[in-house]
Amino acid sequence: MTNVRFSSVSKSYGPVQAIGEVSLSVASGEFTTILGPSGSGKTTMLSLIAGIAQPTSGRIELGDREITYVPAAQRNIGLVFQSYALFPHMSIFDNVAFPLRIRKLSAAEVRDRVTDALRLVRLEGFEQRRPHQLSGGQQQRVALARAIVFKPDILLLDEPLAALDRKLREEVRSEIRALQRSLGITTIMVTHDQEEALSLSDHVVLLSGGRVEQIGTPSEIYHRPATRFAAGFLGLANLIDGTLQDGGIVQTSDGERIPGAASDRTPGSTVCAMIRPEDIRTHPDQGFLQGNVRDVVFLGEIRRYTVELDSGRMINANGSGGGAMREGERVALSWDPASVWLLPECAAEQGGH
Repeated sequence: MTNVRFSSVSKSYGPVQAIGEVSLSVASGEFTTILGPSGSGKTTMLSLIAGIAQPTSGRIELGDREITYVPAAQRNIGLVFQSYALFPHMSIFDNVAFPLRIRKLSAAEVRDRVTDALRLVRLEGFEQRRPHQLSGGQQQRVALARAIVFKPDILLLDEPLAALDRKLREEVRSEIRALQRSLGITTIMVTHDQEEALSLSDHVVLLSGGRVEQIGTPSEIYHRPATRFAAGFLGLANLIDGTLQDGGIVQTSDGERIPGAASDRTPGSTVCAMIRPEDIRTHPDQGFLQGNVRDVVFLGEIRRYTVELDSGRMINANGSGGGAMREGERVALSWDPASVWLLPECAAEQGGH
């Protein structure tokens, strides 16, 4: 198993800086996801690790060796592309065998390794088929088999599930995680899909504008975001600006009082209170805030309510089970004060909700 380290790495394309002064470390055997919106620099970071691009400054290490300017072919990295990049004229066996034959392994070793790789991705018996004879999920598994067959030091996944429909994404997602755990291979994935990042990763690196917003476990970034951008990008968040009062109360300019947990912040400071929709309970009468249901969206196992408070503020709350509320219905909202997270930024910050 091999770790990956970025030390003050930047990459510019002419006057445009794709990433700037990024430092991070991916531990051996971990599944780390680089997450961010389009243009955040995540694909550039993957290209730098793979050797497809070279940094403008900084240092990249793979295990105990520096690879900053080492050619891609000498890095021993497995790469799975969004488009699979399978050879359409080759059989599945030959597709998976390709990196082994490039390395001039014997025919017997090629056969054994390809057999093992196809067994790992549950494609035994598909050796003589062509890519067009397989489903999208099966093609993705062939691409995975080809990426691991030569026993790479690390595995890179470039938006690996983007081309699949939702049901297939969930199936292949589980297979990728199971495969990564069984091999213990250090894996780095880039995606813009928050659900993929949260469900697959040991750690998430959240990028915005070529800079790291936060690094942490999925739970840390979701429940304890470091910035307003992080709070709004990972899932739906109610973000309410106000002034911190004694006892963890946040007082808004509209006169609302948002009960939160006790904080070590100084009373009187400006804060942004984050409350996730799933943490808000709905009641017919008593609650911290009151308003009227303006919209109801059915999402299968939950309903999402948009509630217009008496102050005019819109709040999102989730409901499940029976007793669905209707548009126009009067409702009161409450929550466990411990579920409220205070962000250091106020409304002036860019990129918030």
